[in-house]
Amino acid sequence: MKNFLFEFFKICIVVILQVSMINVLFAPINYINFPIAIIIIYIFTGQYSRSLYWSFFIGLLLGLFTYNRFGIDALTFLLITIILNILFNNFFSNASYVSLVILGIIAHCINILMVWLFHLLIPFMRITSMQYEYIIDFKLILYQIFTNIIFILFSYKLYLLYNSKIRRGSVYAK
Repeated sequence: MKNFLFEFFKICIVVILQVSMINVLFAPINYINFPIAIIIIYIFTGQYSRSLYWSFFIGLLLGLFTYNRFGIDALTFLLITIILNILFNNFFSNASYVSLVILGIIAHCINILMVWLFHLLIPFMRITSMQYEYIIDFKLILYQIFTNIIFILFSYKLYLLYNSKIRRGSVYAK
């Protein structure tokens, strides 16, 4: 129970960072999708069950704190987690940076496609009186993917550095 509460606390911190800090920054930095980067790193390090419940709870909390409909982010992140795990186990079995970049590109394309489909289907579902207008700008999409790939590579490098220090015992050294 203690580990679950600590994990949920970390999930809350990630959601707070995404919603209140990253999204309000200037143009290249506000494209960073921190939850997807964490989910990809967990899949890449072989922690599939952790990535599943991280994606579900991050999606639910982002649904509460953002403008999207509740549950759309959770479904999107779960779909990304399942597809990336299947691809990583079957096609990208080596943990190279090229595999990480390709999985990152696939994850962000799925995320952009799901957001686009959601905005496309809103008028047909008749669940809101607001008119959504979603314009596809391919230059912006490529810019978002490039920014997120750089962030994923940087985050993975930090993850590896932190884990090597834990194994050597220098993080909690007295």
